[in-house]
Amino acid sequence: MRFVKKDRIVPEAFNSIVQATINTPGHDGYNSLGRNKKLLLQSLIDEQHSLCAYCNQKISLETSTIEHLICQSHNPNLDLNYHNLFAVCKGNDGKIPTSHCDKYRANGKQNGYFFPFILFEKCISTSWDSINPFFDIEFNSKLRLVSGKIIPREANISGFPSIKNNIQNVIDMLNLNAPILIEARKEKWQSVLDTKQKRNLDWKALFDYYVKIESTDFYEFVLIAIHKQES
Repeated sequence: MRFVKKDRIVPEAFNSIVQATINTPGHDGYNSLGRNKKLLLQSLIDEQHSLCAYCNQKISLETSTIEHLICQSHNPNLDLNYHNLFAVCKGNDGKIPTSHCDKYRANGKQNGYFFPFILFEKCISTSWDSINPFFDIEFNSKLRLVSGKIIPREANISGFPSIKNNIQNVIDMLNLNAPILIEARKEKWQSVLDTKQKRNLDWKALFDYYVKIESTDFYEFVLIAIHKQES
């Protein structure tokens, strides 16, 4: 997961779609979007650099859906609220046991507490000396191997004491270590290593190369994995 930047002022394109829906006689909020739903989804995909807000894999109109951070059933008044809507992948269409993200969360038996890390600006790697403080990766330091699994960061975070359990709760609630995601991250890591070799870059130069490409799938995973190589 990583921070999704939302402007304080609702973008005009987003607002016009919502207003058109609200102005429809007898509208039923989000359920009345109709064909405008794709336009709304595309606007969310664009602001998220075409990455799922939860697992960070690549998404498109065909492979994603609109997620309500606060569920419609919990607060229907937020069903068209810009700051409550995100683009997420279809989570392997809810197929058990490989479903993940919104699909897994929706099917969860315990879905009460959800800590929205995507709302915290700290939840993003910005430089070699500023790495995502919430999430880490499973890494064998002796063999320098990346397993593809994500884990909570051990150290406490300034302003967020004793947060490790909350991070693990999010990972579990979204099934972010589903086998299909672990394998996809491992494949991505291999492509990162190929890029390093082709471009003849050291680890820090490789990090700088990827930090500028915000549309990199598994963005946070890639940057943390590169950083681990010199930890």
